[in-house]
Amino acid sequence: MQFKIILVVSCALLLSACSSVSAAPPVVTATAVPTETPTATSVPPTTVPTPTPTAVPPTTVPTLSPTVTPTQSTITMAQGCNNPFYPVSNTAQWQYRISSSFAPNAATFFTQTMSNITPNSFVEHRVFDNTNVNTNWTCANGALSTTRLGDLGALMSNQLQLTITKQAGVVIPSPDRWQIGNTWTDNLGVSGQLTTSFINVSGTGTADFRNKIVSQDSVQAPAGTFRALRVDSTITLKMVGTAAGVSTPFDVTIAMSEWFARDVGLVRATMNLASESATLELVSTNLTQSEPQPTTTP
Repeated sequence: MQFKIILVVSCALLLSACSSVSAAPPVVTATAVPTETPTATSVPPTTVPTPTPTAVPPTTVPTLSPTVTPTQSTITMAQGCNNPFYPVSNTAQWQYRISSSFAPNAATFFTQTMSNITPNSFVEHRVFDNTNVNTNWTCANGALSTTRLGDLGALMSNQLQLTITKQAGVVIPSPDRWQIGNTWTDNLGVSGQLTTSFINVSGTGTADFRNKIVSQDSVQAPAGTFRALRVDSTITLKMVGTAAGVSTPFDVTIAMSEWFARDVGLVRATMNLASESATLELVSTNLTQSEPQPTTTP
């Protein structure tokens, strides 16, 4: 999903930027990027007690509506986009937190919703503190594919413009494929532009995702404990980054794991690249999980 593409290409462009500045062989560096950390606003004390309660400002993490399960009308509306492991619903909400070794003392939060749902497409919205990301998806018999990405700069307090130039395979396989042992691939052509405080870097290349459902786990996240299928992915990124007139090729292999809960969607994801890492966790949602289903291949 987007999390894979965003972090993979961001890492590659940062590698290119660092290597161009130093004119040395590319080395992964853990550069702390200033990110605004959500803080609670204190209520100023009053000198004269009054019977009227003091209003407390809202926290930086918005509260979602009461827990609901997508209605039958919403599920019917999705039709070809309906997938219990990545629910497509115009009433569902998810809130996620991203933390990484690039900014170890800060975390990024975003809220995810969906709209414009048709029998074969939908738009996914991710609202960050300083930007919105709108992503177009296509669907066929419950298999979902990403076709276009928007402004992804909020993830690293930089401006990252990322475009998928071509796509083959699926990001989310059809519901009947969600069984332990099943595999699928997703092959992308990507181009990007990353603007940082010290350099601008552009890049083009390909990303090859090889995915396998390896187990069913009990996964803890801030939103609760979920029964989830673990998807392990090996990502091969071949990219050429250009910064300060210097072009640097990269051929990088990245390991990633994601956990998808039936009727809820993605609840946790981790990525490791050399000495760097990133984690995404579900903070809250208004969806609930149904009874467990068989997950082994016949």
